[in-house]
Amino acid sequence: MNLCQIVRKLKESNTVVILLIDQAWFHSLKSLTIPENILLFPLPPYSPQLQPVECAWPLLHEPIANRSFDNMNHLEDTIITRSNYLMSNPEILKWAVWFDLSDY
Repeated sequence: MNLCQIVRKLKESNTVVILLIDQAWFHSLKSLTIPENILLFPLPPYSPQLQPVECAWPLLHEPIANRSFDNMNHLEDTIITRSNYLMSNPEILKWAVWFDLSDY
């Protein structure tokens, strides 16, 4: 399910969503249309402790950094393989983000 489908389903269900966002420039584009049932809640600047997953990105990027891929399928397969590896080894993520992921 892509983001547009998720938003459509949420709109149909009258569900209100509070979406935490960092303060990256593209999260505040003037041309971005936010549905009425989605409330954006910006995190304070420079607050990685409130968004611990940020510390995990280097682990995901490791197998694709400084490489070229023949096509998008090869890139996607590499990312999926790495994601599956990280999900199978929660101690690696726990070390990176400093909290227990066993319940997720």
